[in-house]
Amino acid sequence: MTESINITGITAPLTVIFTPPDAQSYIVTVNGLTATFSVVAPIIIPPSPAPPPITSGNKKIALVDYHYHNDTVANADMTAILTAKPDILIDCTPGSLWKGGTLPPKYASANIRVFSYITGGYEGTKYKTSEDNLTTNISRIDAIANDKATGVFIDEVTFAPDAQGKAYLAALCNEAHIRGLLVILNIGDNFYDDWLYTVADYICSNEAYGGSKPSTSESGFLARTIVLDLNPTATALSAISITKAAQANGYGWCYVTDGYNALPTWLSTYMAGI
Repeated sequence: MTESINITGITAPLTVIFTPPDAQSYIVTVNGLTATFSVVAPIIIPPSPAPPPITSGNKKIALVDYHYHNDTVANADMTAILTAKPDILIDCTPGSLWKGGTLPPKYASANIRVFSYITGGYEGTKYKTSEDNLTTNISRIDAIANDKATGVFIDEVTFAPDAQGKAYLAALCNEAHIRGLLVILNIGDNFYDDWLYTVADYICSNEAYGGSKPSTSESGFLARTIVLDLNPTATALSAISITKAAQANGYGWCYVTDGYNALPTWLSTYMAGI
């Protein structure tokens, strides 16, 4: 896609800033003089070279809870999460896509790092609405920072994004890093372009993990990789077994559940077994 920009009446030096992926190339006319610029690659603000250490006493779990819970008052979800003490909580703060009730400061005393949900919609190609619009998602990231979250969880990421997709992801990750947030990109598959590790702090790879050995995509970055296992027939025993396999295989975090929209009834047994 090419975008044309016409600027007139300029008498002083002019700087034009382009923000991909609005276009792949630009034709800019200033006072009748025309120049063409191509977007070759996004500028990337790199993530942390290594993830922050696991807080002593917290489990290497990336617990997912999309069930709405209003943390301005005591509630069952918050109590269960504080008792479980995962290192990472993937949830929905007020600034998230789903405008949840999770309040990160409520978890700070338990050293639980809250990552708030948005969707990338496969780099803005799935919904083509405000759900995955780049500008709207940048505003959500700013709101999540204001919620005092640790980071943002970006769902629905392409396993091998093209140039425009990479520019989209870089723009979101850059904004998060500028605002002091960490980034988890959710691929949902254990084979993907390792380029994704150059923009994100963590990758959530497999959502049907099952205890398998690392893939070639994961193997060089295990300490920055999260594996999930979403299985409606999961039990505490299967969750313990799969999580122990993930730990033995060197993954940074794991979580097994029978649903994302409610905490498993056997969560306390699961946490006690790992």
